[in-house]
Amino acid sequence: MIRERINFIVKLYSLLDLAIILCAFSTAYVVRHELSPFLHLPELMPMAEYFLLFAFIAPIWMLLLYLNNTYLSYRGKSYWAVIWAVVKSNLEGLSLLSLIFFVLKLHSFNRSLVLMFMFICVAALSLEKILLFKGLERIRKQGKNLKRVLIVGTDQKVDMLVKRINQHPETGFVIAGFLTEYPEEVGHKVYGYKVFGVYEDLYRILHDEIIDEVVFASPIFALHKVRPLLEVCELMGINSRIVVDACNETSNFRLYLDNILDISLLSFSSSREAQFLSLGLKRAMDVGISTVLLVALAPVMLVIAALIRLQSPGPAIFKQVRSGLNGRRFVMYKFRTMINGAEALRNKLKTQSDVSGPIFKMVHDPRITSLGKFLRRTSLDELPQLWNVLKGEMSLVGPRPLPLVESTQITGRDRRRLSMKPGITGLWQCHGRSNTQYEHLISFDLEYVDNWSLLLDVKLLMKTIPVVIRCIGAM
Repeated sequence: MIRERINFIVKLYSLLDLAIILCAFSTAYVVRHELSPFLHLPELMPMAEYFLLFAFIAPIWMLLLYLNNTYLSYRGKSYWAVIWAVVKSNLEGLSLLSLIFFVLKLHSFNRSLVLMFMFICVAALSLEKILLFKGLERIRKQGKNLKRVLIVGTDQKVDMLVKRINQHPETGFVIAGFLTEYPEEVGHKVYGYKVFGVYEDLYRILHDEIIDEVVFASPIFALHKVRPLLEVCELMGINSRIVVDACNETSNFRLYLDNILDISLLSFSSSREAQFLSLGLKRAMDVGISTVLLVALAPVMLVIAALIRLQSPGPAIFKQVRSGLNGRRFVMYKFRTMINGAEALRNKLKTQSDVSGPIFKMVHDPRITSLGKFLRRTSLDELPQLWNVLKGEMSLVGPRPLPLVESTQITGRDRRRLSMKPGITGLWQCHGRSNTQYEHLISFDLEYVDNWSLLLDVKLLMKTIPVVIRCIGAM
């Protein structure tokens, strides 16, 4: 009975959308017709001539609205989600309509009319869904259109779920009671609600009580206990949900359901993993800028290489294995600023480091040549790393790649700095460069990793320029 009523409401809802699409098309025609003399646009054909166009638009738009889940329940969600679904449906519809016009060579239809229809349709459908959204919230606050929820589990983390439900009456969720794993809690109250029974009583509770949904709030490691209970819900035709407690509100990871090789997976990923477009633009920026700089600075780099060879024996380019993305090892290139074989002297000098922690830095390092001091102070020694950027081993902006001897000493949460591709510049370079202590270096790297965005990269690139020009913190 309830399912039939829901289907009936969805049909009414879709008919309302169809009426709005028709009104939006008619309004677009009238507006476009009235604007023709003012904007010196070509006159439209009579309205009857556009019936064929609407015959294309109506089913396409309705199908896309359905495929983009605008007819699913948005209870407890932001109305921005349904607005985005409307915008997405219209953009997809415009693209599909353009393809149909191209294939069928229907060039007689006015493109400005179609564009005007799309904008009016987006506005009208969005307004309709916001009004419905707000209207339903108001109805639920008045105690109607409610869903009685049975919560399975009495773990301490359930307290947050109870508070959220009670703080948002507009969602219409009402806690009916609990099922517990512990028999001694049966008949008592937890979090202010009655405990109906233990897990094995689910069938009886669904039979005796009015329950619309079952929410499983067991710890994620106990999901094996939930499966037989899910089968009971399926048998009884009751919707069920599982609260995943593996990530808290401050976590930098997002949870989503994925499908790989036709296997459903519950996936946990850092938020930037979903930023495919931004990461793609970051890589494009790396390739574009590094290519331009390598070509433009090639004469300068040749002169520097020649001067290094003239001042001291040994290669002009210093190569060192460093830790990259997720610990990948790669050979990083720099102009040699020390005497040849300087790495062999490192152990003798490590007690004189001017930076705390595993990172080794000396203000007056005796291994550095006079030309090397100039190259370091001006950061010209970093120029060969543009080749690492072009190869994809590094980025223009990111956590600084450390030598293996230093990177292997960084443990625990600090290892998260390796979750992004290392860069030539980053937050610590813009806040003191080598003057910064180890704890600050790591905190800057973690701050960058946790708050990365393409805009942040652009800002750091701009901030790096004056830092390099003024030789701030160079060592």
